[in-house]
Amino acid sequence: MNCPLCGKRNDAAFTVFTQERKGKRETQALRCSDCGLVYLMDYQDDRQHLYDGDYGAWGGDDADLERMVAKAKRQAFRRQLRHLQAFLSEGRTRLLDVGTGNGYLLDVAVELGLEAHGVELSAEASAKASLRHPGKIRVGTLEAAAYADGSFDVVAMTDIIEHIADPLTFFAEVARILRPGGLVFIITPNADSLTRKALGRHWFQYKYEHVLYWNPSSLTRLFDRSGFRTLLLRRNSKVFTLSYYHEYFRKYSFLPPLDRIFLALYRFLPSIIKDAPIMNPVTGEMLVIAEKT
Repeated sequence: MNCPLCGKRNDAAFTVFTQERKGKRETQALRCSDCGLVYLMDYQDDRQHLYDGDYGAWGGDDADLERMVAKAKRQAFRRQLRHLQAFLSEGRTRLLDVGTGNGYLLDVAVELGLEAHGVELSAEASAKASLRHPGKIRVGTLEAAAYADGSFDVVAMTDIIEHIADPLTFFAEVARILRPGGLVFIITPNADSLTRKALGRHWFQYKYEHVLYWNPSSLTRLFDRSGFRTLLLRRNSKVFTLSYYHEYFRKYSFLPPLDRIFLALYRFLPSIIKDAPIMNPVTGEMLVIAEKT
């Protein structure tokens, strides 16, 4: 198959196990021998059906569950967006969050004084985000949203580019809607992370919806081809709670039987432990800020 980034033909596939709610799914992946991008062999298959109301809410309309997820997500975004603030020039306040989900990053961006907009595939999630950000959310893909040239100072994409099967077309659109000197703010799994090397084909970031897996080398190649330069690239850490991970392990299978043991023991923990913030420095992700040149 031809690499979706550099076009080089790659023939040596390897097996990975994607993490799914009903257990692991064996699939084939390739690593480009030129740019280093890792991609699933079926990366071009249509996966839009995945992003329904069940995707972001982790399988429920439970109000307590949504409040817990919202709190955890906002805590994580507050820490992450501090890195973006260091690169924002005065007056550069207009931000677009691609794949905004229920709008939790937008909530934090508004706290920081930014004019926050979002675009989201899921109609259900878009409706929830619109309740707090009326008139600021568009439903569908970034390309279909058809923003005007140079509309934004920042395009945020947290946990997004690993879902994009045509990264060059996607980043051409990002570059078009950014003003000169505009920034992209990215969080994505790092295929060269210590967790990936330690867990091999059972890496917890291997998921059916993640079709491309980036590392610093392949991401730099993407920036070079799309007219961006890297300003910051660092390991991403997150602060979540055991309550959050309880819901995560209900959706994704991770190192069984350890995840099942955790789920069994969780119910005996007191609330003060379930809801205590925990720093996770081994997310297997990178946080990247780049500038449109």
